[in-house]
Amino acid sequence: MTVLSIQLTKEDFYQFSYYTSWAASWNSRKRLIYYCRNTLSAAIGSLLGIYLLERTISVTAILVVSVFLLLLNFLALPAWVRRFYRKHVEKFSSNPSNSSVFLKTQLTINEKGIESKDDVSTTMHSWAAFVKKVETEDFFYLYLSSQLGLVIPKRTFASQKEKVEFENLLLKYFPLQAELEHIKKAGW
Repeated sequence: MTVLSIQLTKEDFYQFSYYTSWAASWNSRKRLIYYCRNTLSAAIGSLLGIYLLERTISVTAILVVSVFLLLLNFLALPAWVRRFYRKHVEKFSSNPSNSSVFLKTQLTINEKGIESKDDVSTTMHSWAAFVKKVETEDFFYLYLSSQLGLVIPKRTFASQKEKVEFENLLLKYFPLQAELEHIKKAGW
C-alpha cells in the first residue's frame, strides 16, 4: 500500500489539459488537421492578397508566403494553442464550483485500487475503472475516460523508493487491457 498527499496547482491542471486534449499521441490526427487547415487558409489568403495587389505571383512572393507559413506553423499556431488551454484553465479554476480539483487530496493505492480523499469527498476507483495510464516527465496520468483522470505529480513522492513502490503497484494491478489500448493507440 502506498499513501500519497497531493495538491494540484493551476499549472498541473494546465499540463494535464494540454497533454490530454492536444499533445498526446492519440491527438496526432487532430493536430495534423488543425495545422493543415490553418496552413491552407493562410496560404490561399496570402497568395490571393499578393495577386490582388500585384496582379501577378512572383517567385519572391511565393518565398515570402513560404516563410510566413513556416513562422505561422512553428511559432504562431503553437503559441495560440497553448494560450487557448491557458485561458481554459484560468476560466475553469476561477469557477468556485471547480475548487475541489485543487484541494489537498490523500491517495491510498492498494490491491483494491485507488482511494481519493479530500475535505469534501471520498472516491474509490477499482483498478478496472482505469482505461489507460501515461507517464510524462513530471506526472503520472491515470485515465478514467478519454478526458478525465487522476493527476499524480512526481514531486509528490518523498523518495525514489516511494516512487518505485507506486510504479510496482501500477505494474501489478493496472488493467492489462488499458496498457494494451494505450500501446495500440500510440501506434507501437
